Amino acid sequence: MGPDRSGDDGALVRAVVMRAFGDPGVLEIEDVPAPSPQAGEALVRVAAVEVSRTRDVAARSGRHPFSRQITLPHVLGGDFAGLVHEVALEAASAVHDAVIKGTTVGHTVLRVSDSVA
Repeated sequence: MGPDRSGDDGALVRAVVMRAFGDPGVLEIEDVPAPSPQAGEALVRVAAVEVSRTRDVAARSGRHPFSRQITLPHVLGGDFAGLVHEVALEAASAVHDAVIKGTTVGHTVLRVSDSVA
């Protein structure tokens, strides 16, 4: 699930969560805690997400080699595009309404130095 962390404000985001390996029936849409940016990070509101045949479909079975890299529960989502929604004070000068790409769903926090050119 990348660098996402639960925020302290109780805000929730929607995500597809896998709590067990198996057929498509193991996937559930759930409200999960929204992450909050820490020093040097930006919160990104995800607008679009890729569904990866390997990461999100084949690995779901539990029989694909990539499955060993998944820790359950697992929030599905691949490469994404989105807009900066909130910036930690220490990162504010590096971000100006930037469009960001990365890997996750819903909202995510990213190190600004890793994401903004």
